Amino acid sequence: MVTNRVDVRFDGPARTDAASLPEASTDAAGLPPGVRVTVLETFAFASSAGGEYSEVPVRLTITVHDANAARLVVLVREPWAARAVRFSAGADDTASAELTAERFPIDGVVLEFENVSDAENCVTWFSLTPEGEHLPPPWDETGFGDAGDEMALDEPLGEAFPRVDDVAVPRADVGPILATPSPRRLDDSLGSAPVDAHVLAEMPASSRVDDVVTVTVSLSRTELEATGDAASGTARPSVIPDDDVIVTLSPRGYRLAPGQQAEQRLHLPRGERDVASCTFDLVAVDVGRAEVTVVLRQSTPLPIATILVSTDIRPAETRLRGRIARSRAVATEPDPAIVALPTISVDESLAEGVSTLTFSLVIGEESASCVKVIPDKRMYIRRVLEGLATVRSRVTAAHRPADRRAAADSGLEDIGTRLFVSLFDEPARLLLWNNRASLDGLIIQTTGEFDIPWEIVHLVSPDGDIDPAHRFLGDHGLTRWVYGPALPRHFDVARTRTRHICPDYRAPAYRLPFVEAERQFVTKRLHSSTVAPDDAGGVTGLLSGPFDLLHFAGHGEWTTGDPPHPRLLLAGFDPADAVEGAAYSADDLRRDLAARDADGARPIVFLNACDVGRLASSSAGAGGFPEVFLRGGIGALIGCSWAVDDQSAGIFVREFYTRLLGRPPSSVAHALAAARERARSRGDLNWLAYVAYADPRATVTFS
Repeated sequence: MVTNRVDVRFDGPARTDAASLPEASTDAAGLPPGVRVTVLETFAFASSAGGEYSEVPVRLTITVHDANAARLVVLVREPWAARAVRFSAGADDTASAELTAERFPIDGVVLEFENVSDAENCVTWFSLTPEGEHLPPPWDETGFGDAGDEMALDEPLGEAFPRVDDVAVPRADVGPILATPSPRRLDDSLGSAPVDAHVLAEMPASSRVDDVVTVTVSLSRTELEATGDAASGTARPSVIPDDDVIVTLSPRGYRLAPGQQAEQRLHLPRGERDVASCTFDLVAVDVGRAEVTVVLRQSTPLPIATILVSTDIRPAETRLRGRIARSRAVATEPDPAIVALPTISVDESLAEGVSTLTFSLVIGEESASCVKVIPDKRMYIRRVLEGLATVRSRVTAAHRPADRRAAADSGLEDIGTRLFVSLFDEPARLLLWNNRASLDGLIIQTTGEFDIPWEIVHLVSPDGDIDPAHRFLGDHGLTRWVYGPALPRHFDVARTRTRHICPDYRAPAYRLPFVEAERQFVTKRLHSSTVAPDDAGGVTGLLSGPFDLLHFAGHGEWTTGDPPHPRLLLAGFDPADAVEGAAYSADDLRRDLAARDADGARPIVFLNACDVGRLASSSAGAGGFPEVFLRGGIGALIGCSWAVDDQSAGIFVREFYTRLLGRPPSSVAHALAAARERARSRGDLNWLAYVAYADPRATVTFS
């Protein structure tokens, strides 16, 4: 229970935040198991100026009366980090702890342990002292566990990672029946030549919470038209008439009705006017914009057509009115060279924060499939990012380069192993492990799951062995695809159409000392010119017209709303003084790309900014920069999955572009692998922070 023995004082531009006080319980503190401890006090502070950064550090002083300093610890949680701080003994049986904070909000809990060893173990548990060499093991000594067990990312970082549940296939109340496409290739069909077909997906344009709505997917040899004012989309794929068409539904904002499966099969009718149809019943769940992605496949994991239909879900008591429905549809002939590459397909359904992930893995002539459910997707990702922040704290505490690299590798291995064990079932893990030497050019393709940092997934054998030559998926030049138009195989980049944005921030706390060197590099090597003016209007002017390459080096952040939205922070940004045009959001981008005069170009975009390379898990659609850029016609996007420091970020950038500019030029996949290895040599986590949405074989010609 909270006592009156504690004084918490602060000096600097902060304010108390009573609404954010952490729970006063030892369970909520996320401590090592078996410790005996009392919560003495909780506290929470926000910046008095608003925003995340404080230009003037805030000093916290915590004093405990009638106490043994050796048995006291204060746990402090900040954005991107958690700390365990020891107390010092003072006069008259008092103990005190001091710390400074520059990023907000922060909260904390003051703990009194029954014995000194438990207090020491707590500090080690939080991995914030140089002697904290290893995080706890990712699983117990019994191994991976049996199918159906809950695989948890345990608690190496102070708070338990939310669980991930195995799902037996099939399971009617979750779905889907996973019909993994055969690993046979395009030339292995039953002998019939592909023919043009027409696909129509339609559903009600608006619904209310708890309404049951029906999605109808129809397949025919003749053109199909939607009925009435339904939300609909059409595509015209090439279909092998003797093969089944596998239809998969991935809803966001809806969940499958009881007894429904997310996957069905259709067969192209023989008659010119005949129509084959299947239906899916969904329950409307989350108020706001919702999306349903319909994916059609045949003999390979690559889709032959994708239709995305956007609808509205309104509160239960709302009266429905007509609206203009939005849809996107694309039919793409699978590229045999891409089909031959190792592939992990991830179809995600998301409603009420629950993510259902359907995996299909094809490597060579082998395949596997599984379904996993993450009961709280946002919390799961938050724990992963907090884990990375804690490992970063351990790296910072190391002084020698070799120690920094060892700490970074060890921490990434531990977190990556937990991801590997929790996200894939045993057959899928065995497939990846046994084929680890055949993963070069690996593609993660998805309906819109890019929250998970796939690059740090770490391969281990069933016995816990590792292969130093094939550890992380990111070691293999991993690239990502969002289902949609085929990505370009080659880019022609003209000097006159190459731009960069490297903000010189007016707020001192935001200035990045190594960005100037990055600006000079892209100016000299890419012959890039700066975007002017350096505000949101200047970005709009660039993105609304034709360009070949845009490089951004600066700050990116996610807003704190629900759902959160990403934005790029430009030169005028100051958290203490709102300036018009000082930030550029994904919503701004969606507007600008819709009005873009593209002249057929599909440019390259490199966002060298913290945490804008991943999509946001919200049931109202994927919503991040990657989704908007790629659906808006961009041909390749490189971004960051978590916070990176500007020095090692510059190392990655220089190596990546140098490889692309080489003679002969490297492909995107090989340039990624080389840049990751170059950044890794510095002994930081950033080498696996970078993600690429691109054709792995793509090359660039600069002229």
